[in-house]
Amino acid sequence: MNNVRRTTIVRWSRHPEMVEWMRGFIPGHTESEIRVAFSRRFGIDINRSQVKNFKSRFGIRSGTFGGRFEKGCTSWNKGVPQSEWMPAESIERSKATRFKRGSLPANTADIGAERVTRDGYVEVKVTERPTPGGRAHDNWISKQRMVWEAEHGRKVPSGHKVIFCDHDKTNLGPGNLMLVSSAELAVMNKTGCVWHDRETAESVLALSRLKIAKGSIERRERRCVDCGAVFTPRFAKQRRCDACIAVRSR
Repeated sequence: MNNVRRTTIVRWSRHPEMVEWMRGFIPGHTESEIRVAFSRRFGIDINRSQVKNFKSRFGIRSGTFGGRFEKGCTSWNKGVPQSEWMPAESIERSKATRFKRGSLPANTADIGAERVTRDGYVEVKVTERPTPGGRAHDNWISKQRMVWEAEHGRKVPSGHKVIFCDHDKTNLGPGNLMLVSSAELAVMNKTGCVWHDRETAESVLALSRLKIAKGSIERRERRCVDCGAVFTPRFAKQRRCDACIAVRSR
């Protein structure tokens, strides 16, 4: 290998022996370990990007944490008083910029501020902080929900959603907002019917409620025509219990 010129540029296609060595050495070793071992083996220094590109090109993984701190790694200043690794004047200057308990970042939005989510919904900030132990970011609620609750004087029931009749998420007029259950909305989206205003949305909702009622009736308990036992059907036209079906199929 002495005839290989020492350089940071490696033509892998010209050196199959290097490729073979890298394939065997990379698994279980960090990128730093790979660079050091490669230099010792071939007398060539390669950088981190070359190692990453090689792994990507040949589909090989180290199975390590790469350049991150590995599990169990201890910080060099753990348990060491700040005065032993930072000058006294630097410690004093740092006090002015330390985060104080109860403080809020300078870019914190005011209560009543609005924002638009990536899905296009308008949200309004209603409290300074999220509820302790509650859902993340629950101090922001959708504006269509606020408008509907103000119009009807009650909270949106659990398991329900406020939808836009014309699908325009910026049209927050009370007449464009309609309350539906999650189950009703799921059926509305599966009917294949298109709604574009209040009238058509209410028609599709009525059709969806009819489908839900029909499904509930079809799944209602009934008596087996053979043995008379009460059973819950698995399909709409099931007239015999599973036990009797099994007997007849023998």
